[in-house]
Amino acid sequence: MQYKSFWKYGNNSSLKKNISFGQGDSLLKSSYIEIFNGLEIFIHNYEISNFNYPIKMSKNVIRIDYSYNEIVEFGKSKNKKLYLFPGILKFDKRIMDQNNYSFRKGHYQGITILVKKDIKDPFLKQFFGEGKLFGSFNQSEDYFFLKSDFIKNFFDSLLIPDISDSLLFLRLKSIELLLYLSSERATKDIISKQKISI
Repeated sequence: MQYKSFWKYGNNSSLKKNISFGQGDSLLKSSYIEIFNGLEIFIHNYEISNFNYPIKMSKNVIRIDYSYNEIVEFGKSKNKKLYLFPGILKFDKRIMDQNNYSFRKGHYQGITILVKKDIKDPFLKQFFGEGKLFGSFNQSEDYFFLKSDFIKNFFDSLLIPDISDSLLFLRLKSIELLLYLSSERATKDIISKQKISI
C-alpha cells in the first residue's frame, strides 16, 4: 500500500516516541513525533474493530484527525450516525471526547495532529501572532469537518518515501497546514455533517 513508508518513520530515530492509551480491549499503542514545542504528530496503524474509551485533551489543544484507509463511525448528529471518511479532516476543539469508535474494515491507518493554541515555540510565533492561529474558527462548532484538494494533497505528501523521514520536511509541512487552517479559505472548505452522516 502506498502509505507503508510513513508508518516506518523513525525506526532508527530518537525522534519517535511511543505512547499507550485506553485500557482493556481498547488499549492502543501509538508512535508520535514532536515536530515543534506544542505540536505533535501521532501515527496510527491498528488492527481494531472498536475503541470505547474516553479521550481527554489538555485545555487549548486542537485535535486534527485524518484517515487514509478506513471509514470510522464515531458518534451521532441529529440521531444520524457520523463517519470520518478517508480524505476528510476532522478539526476537534473538545476537551473530552466520549464517543465510541468503530472501524468498518478492522484496520485503521491514519494521523492525529495535536496543536496547542497558545504557541510557545519561538519559530512558530513568527508566523502566528496573538489570536491568529485558527482565528477563523473561533466562533465555529466544537468539532467539524473539512474537505479540499489541499487537504488530500497535504496528507498524501506525508507518505513520500525518504522525504517524510526528515524532521525539517515535517516542520515545513506542519507550518503549511497551520497556515491553511488559519486562513479564510479553510472556512469555505467546511462540509456539513449531513454529508458524512447516515
